[in-house]
Amino acid sequence: MARSHPLSRSLSCTSPRRPRAAVAGCSPRRRALAAAVFAACIAPAAAVANPRLDAAREALDALDFDAARTALDAALRTGDNDPAVVARIHGLAGQVAAAFGDVDGAAHHFRAWLSLAPGARLPPGLAPRFVDAFERARSELGGRALAIRVRPLRPGDTRVVAIVTADPARLVAGVRVRYRTAGGAVRVIEVLGDRRFSVPLGSVPAGPVHVAAIDRWGNRLAEAHQRVAPPVRRVPLRDAGARRRPLYARGGAWAIVAVGFGGAGAYYGLAARRDGDAIRAMLADPDRYDEDRARALRARGRRSALVANVNFGAAAAAAIVATVLWLRDDEPDEPRGVRIEPTAAGATVTWTARF
Repeated sequence: MARSHPLSRSLSCTSPRRPRAAVAGCSPRRRALAAAVFAACIAPAAAVANPRLDAAREALDALDFDAARTALDAALRTGDNDPAVVARIHGLAGQVAAAFGDVDGAAHHFRAWLSLAPGARLPPGLAPRFVDAFERARSELGGRALAIRVRPLRPGDTRVVAIVTADPARLVAGVRVRYRTAGGAVRVIEVLGDRRFSVPLGSVPAGPVHVAAIDRWGNRLAEAHQRVAPPVRRVPLRDAGARRRPLYARGGAWAIVAVGFGGAGAYYGLAARRDGDAIRAMLADPDRYDEDRARALRARGRRSALVANVNFGAAAAAAIVATVLWLRDDEPDEPRGVRIEPTAAGATVTWTARF
């Protein structure tokens, strides 16, 4: 299920401390400095097509923190922001929450900001409560950042497997998969969850598959693109239609022979051991000792030991023949060859041989 991230709670929290009134009592120089700080920290968002961020910037320029909080809440709820814009929204939301004295809310948004933009920094000159909340969030994350991995697609695949390998701020509520079918139609599929996603496509994609981890509002938090790998190309080393070897020239047949000889050797070896144990038992009890029986047991034990050694030798010889034939065997239905398979990072080359 999707997890809720209480932006509205942290942005809508109330506090006896009213930052606008506090700033209004400052000197014009300090008011100008505060407006410059907030304008500088949101200036990159001006290039993003999100009018609610523009409204938040205008509210911060006017030191209207209530309006800025409302605009940021609306900006996040639009659900059509990319990772960079979501990071900016959380960064500003953390600063607004800190301005209202909501330390926990500020730390929450700063964690989200840092998980999306690990190199983020606060603008200089902010009050200690801003810096303390930011450093608390940085310490809790420990340098971790949100990341998603998509399993490479093979020809004919109709399922995308995506894994969220890291979500330190617990922002992910699902994934969105976007692809184009062979008929040219664009399909978008969303699946809720938090870690591992297996998304059925319904048809083979005709081009790249775009996968995005999304939050509860549908904003994109991290994105990955996966292309369908071209068909595998096999380069045969030998003629696949070569004549099959006869039974006596196959390694498997000789392996069976080796197992048979080994089993017979083990049987006679145990028989020789039992005869030896019987002789030792008679020697330990002189009253039960029978010379004729002892002589018969010795003779039978020697024969069993000889047969066991012969079988073990035959098993070893058959095993050697089986190994040699396996190394030389070349089955027609599984030819040896080189397989060249493209991957997301380049290509892999695999040499296949039959043993």
